[in-house]
Amino acid sequence: MDYLFFYPNSIEIISRRINYSHSEGLLKRTVRERITFQNKSEDGLNEIILEIENFKTNLKISNTIGNELTYLPNYKLIKREDIPQNIKESITTDDPDKRIYTLAIALNETIEKDEYCSIFLDYTEYPKEEKNSKLIDGNTESSHFMYKEAEYMDLILFYGEETLSIANSWGNGLQIDETNDPYIFGGLVSNVQDDDSFNELDELRMHLDMRKNSYSFSLSNDYRNDKNIDSIAIFYSVKPEKNEYSLIQTLAVITFLLPFTGLTALYFKNISYLFDSLEIESVFILTLAFAQTRTRLLSHEKYIRNIVIFAGFLFKLILGLYVTYV
Repeated sequence: MDYLFFYPNSIEIISRRINYSHSEGLLKRTVRERITFQNKSEDGLNEIILEIENFKTNLKISNTIGNELTYLPNYKLIKREDIPQNIKESITTDDPDKRIYTLAIALNETIEKDEYCSIFLDYTEYPKEEKNSKLIDGNTESSHFMYKEAEYMDLILFYGEETLSIANSWGNGLQIDETNDPYIFGGLVSNVQDDDSFNELDELRMHLDMRKNSYSFSLSNDYRNDKNIDSIAIFYSVKPEKNEYSLIQTLAVITFLLPFTGLTALYFKNISYLFDSLEIESVFILTLAFAQTRTRLLSHEKYIRNIVIFAGFLFKLILGLYVTYV
């Protein structure tokens, strides 16, 4: 079974808890990982080296009292003699599928024999704009009529016999697919089945807890051994709640059709009907403009712009016809 690399091997990774949060909207995800380990060696410990699954944007590492910890990136590690050669080769390889990312973390204190220590990794993730709907490459975003949807895909490996806990939360006004999300699969050990083989996990044994604005689960080492699992994959999508974007979509359609009521000025030969329609249209346009929420759940700026251009053109056309023929 392939584990994430950690050094020195005299430490034992006890547990890891990963908290995902969409509190600032669907196009930004903040992540906090808590890694707890025990020093099993006879000597005091002042530094640990950890492999991570991928590059972490805006990474900050801290201890339990909130002090920021210093860490060395990959290019510093390859100069050290205490790092195994195969790890150095994986750090420097040009093959992105084989390249690994490691962190040498100074603990700012000495962890004595049998003592426990926890560190926190905080970072931010953003989905990429989806260029091809048939291509899934990490976290992506796609556009729909007046709203966006973000799809997140996480592949998580393990540090030895750790217990892994996952929690995910999102703010009011957001939702994930109530029927299918999240998809959670366990990757099977390569010497048991093919590398690409995944198995659906037992919701009861992983203690899956689904709520309106969150979900959580955990995987013990015993369960992983029973099912020959060496990794897990999590897929889910986030989008605005249906009642929110449906209301804005309806408002946009009404705002688009409303300028046609100005034609009554021609029928009744009364210019006041045109200005009444213009006044009501202005109210609807302002309502659409301010409907953009603080967390930017919706994506309708271009529709507002097009409606304004269309309404202005139509009102000028009606006014011109009125001046010419009435």
